Amino acid sequence: MNTERQLTALLADSGVVWQRKMGEIRFRLTSGAMTWEMACRCLDDQVLLYGRYPFRIPADRRGRALEACCEINGQVIRGGMYLTREGRAVFRTWAGMGDGYMARENLAQALEYNMAVIIRFWGRMAPDICMSEESLPGSSKIDLESKG
Repeated sequence: MNTERQLTALLADSGVVWQRKMGEIRFRLTSGAMTWEMACRCLDDQVLLYGRYPFRIPADRRGRALEACCEINGQVIRGGMYLTREGRAVFRTWAGMGDGYMARENLAQALEYNMAVIIRFWGRMAPDICMSEESLPGSSKIDLESKG
């Protein structure tokens, strides 16, 4: 099974509404009052996962946000936080999909890790820097552990 089919099957089993846009599988996640976009790029043997905060950081506050990215990267063990040119904070992880027996579990673990980092550092990236939300697909609450 190819990586895109494995990803979309996991999302469907979890009840997540997703869309294909600009070569990515995109969906919106919610935890409490926090809502953000997840974008996934499927390659031959891995899936790259991009957790995107729903705000842009103004140019005059990007230095502080870059410092936060460095601090966060010093604490995480899988993936990295960065700012886009447009000032979007993004946390990128990946899931190895080469082992057919472990692919789904690897993907679920990578999604859960990405979500945990986004939630854990929300306050570090968000204070006083929210500008505007972009249009995202419908929001989904995701529970990857309950589906098998």
